[in-house]
Amino acid sequence: MGLNRDPILDYRLVELSAKIPTKYKLNFKDNKIIFKEAFAKELPSHLFNQPKRGWLSPAAKWLRDELKDFSYDVINKNYTQGSEEFIDFKAARKLLDDHIEGKKYNLHLIWILITWQLWYKKCCL
Repeated sequence: MGLNRDPILDYRLVELSAKIPTKYKLNFKDNKIIFKEAFAKELPSHLFNQPKRGWLSPAAKWLRDELKDFSYDVINKNYTQGSEEFIDFKAARKLLDDHIEGKKYNLHLIWILITWQLWYKKCCL
């Protein structure tokens, strides 16, 4: 079960945080001290001492599974008339093939190609 960030954006929490003095919000030795203290009884203590790390998007897996056919359809010169002027589809197909076969992690480049193709079709034709 993943954590959802929506409760952190609740207006009541935002209003409460505006009332907290700055000296409690800025602590360069210990980030998120108020948040940690608020949840100290709810969460295991070992979670508070872990290094910060990025969040991995499930999109890499989606491209190999449920978005695979969609990706091949969109990253194709026939998807959008005129886009071959901007995209080398042979190279783009290689990026997608390598990603799907697990040879190389190309999520960022593939996502850029997909979103560009979708944008170009919607806005430029």
